[in-house]
Formats: sequence, C-alpha cells, structure tokens
Amino acid sequence: TDPKTYYDHLHRFLLTDGARMAGMVSVYDWYAAFHTFLLDAFEGKTDTEQVDIGGAMYTKADFDPVSMRPLTPEHMCAILTAFLAGPGNSFAEEVAVSSGAQCYPPAGDVQMHRVMAAMKCRLDEGECPQSNATAAIEVMDGMREAMAALDSPLKPIAYSYAFLDSEQFAVVRREAVTNISLAIVAVAIITLLLLAHVFAGVIVVANVAMVLIDILGLMWLWGITINSVSIINLVLAIGLAVDYSAHIAHAFMHATGTRDDRMVNALGEMGSDVAHGAVSTFVAVLVTSGSKSYIFQVFFRQFFGICFFGIIHGLLVLPVILSLIGPATHRLPGSHSEGSSDVEMASGKTPVQTVSSQAPNSMTDTNGFATQAPNMDVGPPVV
Repeated sequence: TDPKTYYDHLHRFLLTDGARMAGMVSVYDWYAAFHTFLLDAFEGKTDTEQVDIGGAMYTKADFDPVSMRPLTPEHMCAILTAFLAGPGNSFAEEVAVSSGAQCYPPAGDVQMHRVMAAMKCRLDEGECPQSNATAAIEVMDGMREAMAALDSPLKPIAYSYAFLDSEQFAVVRREAVTNISLAIVAVAIITLLLLAHVFAGVIVVANVAMVLIDILGLMWLWGITINSVSIINLVLAIGLAVDYSAHIAHAFMHATGTRDDRMVNALGEMGSDVAHGAVSTFVAVLVTSGSKSYIFQVFFRQFFGICFFGIIHGLLVLPVILSLIGPATHRLPGSHSEGSSDVEMASGKTPVQTVSSQAPNSMTDTNGFATQAPNMDVGPPVV
C-alpha cells in the first residue's frame, strides 16, 4: 500500500468492515476533522453540483465515495491547505505540508500512527505465567520481536504505557542485586576503616546482611513485591541497620577485660543510644502508617522491619556473637583506668595511688605495684 493513501485505506476500513474496531483504532484528530469538513461541504449536494473550497470548484466525483478523500495529490494538497487556513487552523501545527502542487512529505502524509489494542497474558495459546510481571515482560518482548520481524515500509513499533512497568520488571532483579551489593561493599569499606579490625568489620557486615534477609521475609509475609519502591527502601535499610551494629562493635573494641566484661561495658555505654535511635526513627515514620498511598504504605512497613530487626540484631544477636568470638580489644593493659584495674585486681596486688602515699620503707616494682622493702633497721648505731 502506498503510504500516501494509508489514511484512505484505514478510514475506509473503519467505516466499513472494521466498524467494530472504531473504539480501539482511530485516525488522527486532524484527519477526522478534515473528513467532517468535507462531509459538511457536500451535505445535500448532488453528484454534479459544484462546491467552492479554497477558491476552487469540486464535485463529489473528485472524492472517494466512502472516505471522502480527494482522489488526486493536487486536490488533496489544495483542499488540505484550505482546511488548515480556515476551519482547521487549530491543527496547523500538527500537519506539516510542503508548498507545491504535491505537498506530501517524502514518506507520505503518515508520520506516526497509534493503534490501541488489549494485550493478552501471552502471545501464543499457552497457559498464562503465574507471575503478572513475568507475563508483562513476555508480552512486551514478544510484541517488539513481532514488529521487528515485519517487512513494512511503515516500520511499526510496539509501545504501550504499560511498558513503563514492564521495563521496570525486566531489570528490577538485576538492579536490586547491583544496588544492594554496591551499598554493602561501601558499608563494609567504611566499617573496616573505622573499626580498624577485619574480623570485627566482617561480623558487623554479616549482621547487616541478616537484617536484610529478615526484612525480605517480612516483605513476603506482607505481600510486598520487588519493585523500584521496595528496592530503594532496601538500600536505605543497609545504611540504617549498620548504625545499630557499628556503635556496639566500636564500643566493644575499645573496652577491656574479658569478652563478657567488654560487652557489658559496650552495652552500658552505647545500648541506650542505639535503642533511642531505633525508637526515634520508628516514631518519625509512624505518621505514614495510615496512608492510602502504596509508596507510603510500603515505606512504613519496610521501615518498621528496619527498626525492629535492626535493634534485635544490634542489641541481642551481635552482643552474643561478640561475647563468644569477638576479637581482642584495641586497648593496651594499663592504658585505661577501668581496664587497668581488671589486670591489677587479677594479680592480687594493690596498685600504687601516689608516690607520697608509699611507706618510707617500701619500693615500687617495674609493674607499678607496691612491694615491702626489707627492714634495714638493725639497732642503734655503734659508738
């Protein structure tokens, strides 16, 4: 079919055999208005009666009897130009015609045409996939492949507003893995640098990974699918969950004594602050709990999981792990008043408080502990 007569064929089809598809397939608004303009011009006219359009005289014989399209390119261009300069001036910017007797664009008067149609769950007659996302991807890719295989001068393409979601479904798994992995790597690097201990950093990162697994389980329980909204919240969860674990691990690494003693000191020093942080974050997002918006509903549910599982792993799971296999402290014996007392009391010696408090006949050993000097008083001097 000549592209220049595409509208003629399409309009004829919609007015005859394809009338039942008129609600799904439509021509451009300017073409429909152009057709109405011609119908009004010849309304009540006989086949031989002439009508003045743009300064030229025409009869019904100059037009297609069904679509009312001018039969010759010269008539089409002249009448279309008159239409755009008169009643169709609102479409002047939508229809680009060139000057001359044959004013068609090089590829014809069809630049782009949209056909609306309802999509099935799949292209063939097989069973529909259980996942709607999988079905959407299959239909999108199948329609594009079918259009690309057509040998048509019109070069049709398959497009739908629903493809915006289908495109997301097609890449969401890969993007989720990529973004979450990059976030964990970034957190691991910073944690290792600030904790200054590889094993401690590995424990913290593993704790954060367990929080993510718990959140994914909660998402499944609440029916939250993997999409752009939930992926963003999962990436945010990494930055929030590491906060609950890193503070406890940092305090543990700077405490002295046995592992149990160090963990007691760490929880006493940072436990309340971590708990306050989790509670304050939850209170901040609590206002979104009653929202009707899907984005805010998912936001609240995932942040609830972040706060709940973050504090569980930060204040319960991580302390148990560190008390069992935690690395050695960064503090040296005697470098901290609280830590040095543990070593001193374990040795059974009494630390020296000040030099002035020592007895005249006492000495201090190299470890800083007071020892009794031998009694050098052997009696009165000999005269």
